[in-house]
Amino acid sequence: MMGDPELDAMVAEPRAHVPPHDLDAEGAVLGSLLDGSHRLDEVLSTLRPTYFYSDANRRIYEAIVGLDADGTSIDLVTVATRLRDAGRLEQVGGSPYLVQLTDAPCVVDLTPHAERIVETWARRRVHEVCSITAIEARDGARPMVELVADLSESLTRITKPSDRGPQLPRLDADAIFARLTAVPWLIRGLDICPGAPTLIAGYGFSGKSVAMQSAAVSIAAGLTVWDCFAARRGRVLWCDFEQGEHLTRARFQRIAAALMITPDDLRGRLELVSMPGTYLDSAGAEDFWSRECEGVDTWIVDPFRAAAPTVEENASTARVPLDMMARVSARTGCTPIALHHTRKPQKDAAGGAKMVIRGSGAIFDACASVLCLDAEKGQAVRVSHEKARTSGHLAEDFELCIADVDVDGVPGAGLSVTASAAPSHEEREASLRESRDAQLDARVLEAVRTCPGQSGREIAAALHANQTTTIAPALLRLARAGLVEPRPGPRRAELWWPTSQEGEP
Repeated sequence: MMGDPELDAMVAEPRAHVPPHDLDAEGAVLGSLLDGSHRLDEVLSTLRPTYFYSDANRRIYEAIVGLDADGTSIDLVTVATRLRDAGRLEQVGGSPYLVQLTDAPCVVDLTPHAERIVETWARRRVHEVCSITAIEARDGARPMVELVADLSESLTRITKPSDRGPQLPRLDADAIFARLTAVPWLIRGLDICPGAPTLIAGYGFSGKSVAMQSAAVSIAAGLTVWDCFAARRGRVLWCDFEQGEHLTRARFQRIAAALMITPDDLRGRLELVSMPGTYLDSAGAEDFWSRECEGVDTWIVDPFRAAAPTVEENASTARVPLDMMARVSARTGCTPIALHHTRKPQKDAAGGAKMVIRGSGAIFDACASVLCLDAEKGQAVRVSHEKARTSGHLAEDFELCIADVDVDGVPGAGLSVTASAAPSHEEREASLRESRDAQLDARVLEAVRTCPGQSGREIAAALHANQTTTIAPALLRLARAGLVEPRPGPRRAELWWPTSQEGEP
């Protein structure tokens, strides 16, 4: 059967006919955006990179939009650098083509040129959609009703800008497989870097705020964090949502005194915001904190729960403010760190330390690096590294010793935080057992000295303890140490006396 000559010509036309386009309009828009005049807002809501006919122009516009999303200024140098990092600069014609775009006369109003680019794109899309529909109609592979309905829907999406909606930033194959830049580590040993937040989690009074204030001072001063971890020096913004200005300042002063550094060593690199009125879950929080973190290298929020008061921490949406912090990091390059509370630690709890993090598991999932702090009264703070998304390498458990130190003869004027390798589980258990035994031995010795001549049963009753498993071993330890001794009593009972007791019968 002979085909329709007109239809055949229509189908063949896309191969022979140059699609609608306007390179002058594309050049006018790009040239005006590259001259550093910050005019992207005039066309951002109208233009998508895919609307450009020239592949080189599309890639240049993608670079411009990407720089704007990151909060970076737009000019010839920054655009060329971004294209070069993505391996695309030569593909678009190199720096000479970028310079050529800026040589065009300045355009007063970009809107008509942007609309012209959209118009030619829409004509190309209509031509493409109709050609495909014509082929399908000729082949008879689909019912006409379905073809007409799909054609109508496609044309409506093309011709109604309101239906196009905002465009998600996309990476094509060239960008996906371009050379990766080095990770700008803040503390490589703890997998802390820009991107998703680092979570520092610990039970109340476990020392997390003190530890991180010490880290903040060290980062700002260019010192090793906790006398153990190398860190990149930079500007630190500490946002206190709970402690209050007085306590936070007092701690910073004591930490700096212990490290023997002065305000001159920190000037321009350490800043404190106490009880800010804009929270992580406030309206417009992302734009607000992106502005506040411009030029900041490390952004620390203490604590996360107080910084996002309307968030239900047990719901999966608890990660939303943390995801917002990650976007602020993408826009500013800062490293976000959030301090968070844990539930009361339970010995040998299933799932390890990460299971005591308070709230939904989405909080753990939203963070790139997670450190959990655990401390018992009088003991060093044990730190376990529970997540290292970026490097995949967890740090070995370590301990933090938080101690008051004398400064210039003034007791307790300084506050030091130092890290050391953590003992093994067996060593830690042995140490705790020795500590508990020493405390019990002191109580038993005091009971014997206070009321000498008691039996083990009487001593146990006075101390509300178990005679066989608790008091008997304590009495034997004290006897071996020469502090108490057994003597026979009535009915062959064994009574206990202090060896230094005077005047006993």
